[in-house]
Amino acid sequence: MNLILTSLIFISCTLFYSCNSSEKSSNIKDISFEVIREVNYGGYEESKVWVIQNNEDYQTVMNKVYENLDQRPVVPDVDFTKSTLIAVFMGAKKSDGYSIQVENINSDNKTMTVNVKETSSGKNCKVGSVMTHPFQIIKINKFNELIKFNTVKETKDCN
Repeated sequence: MNLILTSLIFISCTLFYSCNSSEKSSNIKDISFEVIREVNYGGYEESKVWVIQNNEDYQTVMNKVYENLDQRPVVPDVDFTKSTLIAVFMGAKKSDGYSIQVENINSDNKTMTVNVKETSSGKNCKVGSVMTHPFQIIKINKFNELIKFNTVKETKDCN
């Protein structure tokens, strides 16, 4: 009898946990985004992330990004009543073997997590000796809740 009761309790707990576990994961949804600028030349000297909610901040970021260029590229218009921009900057690098990009974004309706990948070239890779400042700017639907960044660093091995 004890064995049957113990088995029933175990099965009930397992079913309860499974239901709760899948319920939690279904609350997390992927957020779509659009890349509006991805460049290796320009950007900030230091690694930085920006959540841009208004045109004034957008212009400040773009002025900084393109301050060393003779001709500034056309900056896409953004309706900040409908959109939020997220900008990720890798900082100054001494070669062209680096990149940064948003891999994916997910949300539990309270917190958005932006998953970023920074890539660098391994020892066997041939890269040019030129200063780069990799960055990416993406556009998402307006989001006013907490935004967290999770950055993963990856080294490409060239054989």
